Amino acid sequence: MNTILALTAAGSCMTVSYLIVSRLGRPAKGIRRAWLIAAAVFYLVPLEGLREYYVWVWEKASGREWYFGTTYYDEITGFFEVRTEEAVHKSTVYQLDTLIYIVWFTVAALLLAYFSIQYFVRKHNLLKQCEEERAQEQLAALDEMRRERKIRRKVRLFYCEGIKPISVGVWRPTIILPEKMRGSVPAPILRHELTHIRNLDIPIKILMTFVISIHWFNPFCYLLKRQYGRLCELCCDDAAVEGCTAEERGRYAQTLVSESLAPDLKLKWTQYLSKNGRFVRERIENIMNGRKSCGRVRKAAGVAALVFSLAASSLTVFAYEDVHEVETEEVHLNKLADEHLENGNQVIGDGWFFTENITGELQSVAIEKILYKEQFVDESGNVYEVHTGADAAPCINCNHNLTDGSYVRHLVYENGSCRVETYKAKRCGKCGLLVIGECIQEIINKVCPH
Repeated sequence: MNTILALTAAGSCMTVSYLIVSRLGRPAKGIRRAWLIAAAVFYLVPLEGLREYYVWVWEKASGREWYFGTTYYDEITGFFEVRTEEAVHKSTVYQLDTLIYIVWFTVAALLLAYFSIQYFVRKHNLLKQCEEERAQEQLAALDEMRRERKIRRKVRLFYCEGIKPISVGVWRPTIILPEKMRGSVPAPILRHELTHIRNLDIPIKILMTFVISIHWFNPFCYLLKRQYGRLCELCCDDAAVEGCTAEERGRYAQTLVSESLAPDLKLKWTQYLSKNGRFVRERIENIMNGRKSCGRVRKAAGVAALVFSLAASSLTVFAYEDVHEVETEEVHLNKLADEHLENGNQVIGDGWFFTENITGELQSVAIEKILYKEQFVDESGNVYEVHTGADAAPCINCNHNLTDGSYVRHLVYENGSCRVETYKAKRCGKCGLLVIGECIQEIINKVCPH
């Protein structure tokens, strides 16, 4: 589920930034459309690979090695799965996450199946009631408009009684008009529907529906789909009345008002006129005012805002958790796992146990020399006591000379057991500054041997 949550965070950042910028500055429609499409992509495409690039940029720019923060836990908890020859053992957190995943996947699959079946069934029933255009003159006019908009796919034209002008289909795009328009189809209506086909609005709305199915728990996904539906209608209206006189714009606006009163089909992945009064009024104002060209400063500001939003949203790559598989031939793990992992017990015999904190390959040699509660062991085996809290006082002005090694933390419990945590670390030989990195090993002993 970590991947889904990271994706929903990235997409939500893009959606929220769009809502804020569209309220404040209202960039050009083309920029806003690209913004919404990018948000849908962020909801669906993991960007985990960017993390290594960001780390590389940081290290090159700062000249320092990247270290992820380390958190100490007073109790043994974690997200893990242990596989033995006899059985598979999962932690409580792992089992809970698995249950959440099953619920999420079930709802997502049901939603996607519902949307798909609803679309194909209603589309099939609708086309059975329609009659295809046969007049060569009308088909020739439609074909000429299609070529003007550089649409390579053949577009079919149908008529149906009591319906709004709509466009359906992905592989075989189809325009369906009211029967009363037969023989006198307004050119702006055809241009509007053809623009939907050219802009791939139907495939993009399918993408938006897929986003909702995957992130059904996120309200921003529904806002994303709604915002795209409104924006694509405004873009198509601009294309429909391009080059028209004020009188032609008025007639087209009257057509929108009259056709918006027709009943909705509630057909997914289609484009048709909305009967929402506020949105119809917004479209009429957009039609009558005409497409206003944006100045260079406004376009540059819109592009800059989009780029900044993309960069900020991509920082969610650091929310991804690393998954590591550790293989060991230790007899303790294979023979005693079933005995000691029952009922959530997380201690395996008198040997050691590895949790989710392992972020590298298993170190086969355990730390045996425990001299202090907290200590640093360099690569030569020298042990230095580590002082933390008020006792730690590294020199700020020191020209640090860092040495690679391991930071070891030894915890002893009241029942006589102990835990030894080992982290990658670097220590300054001059002032004692300690830089703690990722956890590489945990050892749990039922009886402390140190």
